[in-house]
Amino acid sequence: MAARVAVALMAMLFAPQSAEAAFGYTTSTSAYTIDTGAGLVFKIRREDGGSTTSVGDIMSLVYDGVEYQRSDKGSQINSGFDWLYTDISAVSLSIGTVNGNIKVTVVGGSLTHYYIVRPNVNYIYMATHTSGNTNTGLLRYILRLRSDKLPNSPVPSDISVSGQVDLETSDIKKLPNGQSRSKHYSNGRLKDWMYHGATGTNVGMFIVRDNGEGMAGGPFYRCIQNQKTSDTQEITYVFSYGMSQTESFRVGTLNTYTLVVTGGGTPGTVDNSFLSGMDLVGYVSTRGRVTGNGLSGRDTNFEYTVGFANSVAQYFATPWGDNAQWNSPNMIPGTYKMTIYKNELEVQTGEVEVLAQTKILNTITITQDPSVATPIWRIGDWDGSPEELLNGDKLTYMHPSDIRMSNWKAPAYVVGTSGPRDMPPYIWQAVNSGSTEIRFKLSKALMRRSHVLRFGITHSYAGARPRPVVNSWWGAIRAAPSQPKTRSLTVGTYRGNNYRYDFTVPQSAWKTDPDEENVLILHAVSGSSGSGYLSPAFSIDCIDLVCSNCDVSEGTFSIVARQSELVAGVASGSTQNTANVEQQTNTGADSQRWTIASVGSGYYSIINVNSGLALEVTGGSADNGANIVQWSYWGGAAQQWAINHVGDGYFSIINRSSGKGLDVAAFSTAAGGNIQQYDYVSGVNQQWYFE
Repeated sequence: MAARVAVALMAMLFAPQSAEAAFGYTTSTSAYTIDTGAGLVFKIRREDGGSTTSVGDIMSLVYDGVEYQRSDKGSQINSGFDWLYTDISAVSLSIGTVNGNIKVTVVGGSLTHYYIVRPNVNYIYMATHTSGNTNTGLLRYILRLRSDKLPNSPVPSDISVSGQVDLETSDIKKLPNGQSRSKHYSNGRLKDWMYHGATGTNVGMFIVRDNGEGMAGGPFYRCIQNQKTSDTQEITYVFSYGMSQTESFRVGTLNTYTLVVTGGGTPGTVDNSFLSGMDLVGYVSTRGRVTGNGLSGRDTNFEYTVGFANSVAQYFATPWGDNAQWNSPNMIPGTYKMTIYKNELEVQTGEVEVLAQTKILNTITITQDPSVATPIWRIGDWDGSPEELLNGDKLTYMHPSDIRMSNWKAPAYVVGTSGPRDMPPYIWQAVNSGSTEIRFKLSKALMRRSHVLRFGITHSYAGARPRPVVNSWWGAIRAAPSQPKTRSLTVGTYRGNNYRYDFTVPQSAWKTDPDEENVLILHAVSGSSGSGYLSPAFSIDCIDLVCSNCDVSEGTFSIVARQSELVAGVASGSTQNTANVEQQTNTGADSQRWTIASVGSGYYSIINVNSGLALEVTGGSADNGANIVQWSYWGGAAQQWAINHVGDGYFSIINRSSGKGLDVAAFSTAAGGNIQQYDYVSGVNQQWYFE
């Protein structure tokens, strides 16, 4: 009698029935059938069924009595566990219980995959470990579900619309209304999502990610998440895809993720800490933590990310609070490259060793942000993203040819008039290379110097890089950047390797009339070729012209008055104390040359080359109109000057003692016009440049 009762209890335990059935599993020749005990019943295939139906697949997925799995296609790694490695097709499968949980183990070549179920929870916990790259160089788990039962998913990846045709390749479609759709356009930056999926009537099916440590690509990597066809709803979890992949495939690291089935709502937080007791290949229990006290030197208009990466794992943390403190927990011990990102641009790097304990880092000062340089003009932001530029709000979820895109051959960008949305972020060799113009004027002060033209790019296709033409001056052809070799700009991503090209544009390149526009034409150069949107191209982060004479530097210069274009000189070339300082026609004489040297606290001495005497307010006066003379340098406040850039290469020169500015009296434009001090009011007779 007792034996019969025990048999009956076991049968009840492992009966795969409806929501009312008990948690458990049964085994048949064709499948393992697993019941969560909470309304979800699924089957793991035990017999090879041909293309996209392999041993180890989910072959049935029933929730509340409704079948959601495609019957002719499995949910699986890539295209099946028997097609992961060349010449290896054997797949082993086993099932059992560990700590009261059901665990299915699938082994194909060097890959081990797990399905794990806990009692009365409609989650399928999954974990994937591989010690070698697959034959396709990519690794992803794909749920192939019925789109008639799960119709609701991201519109940009819905290719179920009738009348569509291939655009570029078969994985991108053009609809009859001119819009584009593709699985590639379901992407999102890794750091911005924790789950994705699809819903139907009273049902939702989502993949919830872990901390992403075994993935490749970093916190801003974008990849396929969904694709809806007329009969299939694909939900994809990518570990390493290869498309615009900037890192090598991480092997030997266990990836954990969870299929969450809901009654239609979004999934909550998944606690998979119990996996530590499930005897999984590659599971690392010993972990460390890195916390930071803050970041200094930030631009608070941008979000920052602290990233960590080595060949084993990757992690990222978002700073918070006024000091931008941050915390990165549950890290596999090892030595990591640490990168501080301003949005998506690397602005500080270092190295950190993670131990099986908490490491606290002092405040990190950011010193590598290119935006700190003084620009004559700047288009876009130095932040590793083109999203503020033309079509920037559409780049990641539609094809460049989409009818909703603005014309890539935009009118000339006019500095001071145009805005970021007027600047094309992508330059294709066969689309808008050679026709994209930037027009700008330079002041007399600026046109007398060479300046540095900087191009920040976020990605490049087919080795493209910028080559500028300024008026009749051609920039050199630079080496191709190191970038992924796959399609990029047409598949919804601008994220490659950030790269910067600097060109020193000589003074001879500029127009000599300050009222005449300089014309910069952008070219995409490459050793390769192509047509249309598959021609060599690059993505712009930021373009700026950096002023070479907009920052105070020590040295010997002529001091030139903005209004008159005359230079400050000592009257009659005198070498005597109290000799007057006036504006003069520039002859290049030493009495018109001045050596500027820092005296600390932001102030400078200005010493005449001929006499060796210092520029001084006579008698240390604080009055308007007080004369400017030369006098033996003794370090007094009347001999110290603050030199401040006021724009367009011009400077104010403010006396430390009086707080008044160096001023050409009566707005004189004549040689011999006196130089005095006066309240600074930004007058053109109070502005100077150095050459």
